[in-house]
Amino acid sequence: AIRDICDLDVPLWVVSTAIGLLGAAYALFGGLKAVAVSDCLNGIGLLIAGLWVPIAALQVLPGGLTSLFEEGSSYLQPLVATSMTVPPDTDGSFRESGVPSVPWH
Repeated sequence: AIRDICDLDVPLWVVSTAIGLLGAAYALFGGLKAVAVSDCLNGIGLLIAGLWVPIAALQVLPGGLTSLFEEGSSYLQPLVATSMTVPPDTDGSFRESGVPSVPWH
């Protein structure tokens, strides 16, 4: 993309090496503190977003977290509840018809 934007006729390895060397030079000569600070801020942002997404998803469910574990709840059911094909198990025996083919059911 950089070669197309700048209309460069240079091999890709030269462009990627130059960008890598520039980044390394920035980190080593005075930018190391800025890199550490930006990594900390990015980590805090990822932590906040990682906690917010499941909380927001549970708030959308009618009934919240308890609705996931109620008897007859369809939220955690697989899309295909029974095995459509009956492949052999590892010991060579065949699975019964109607046994779910997903491990969490």
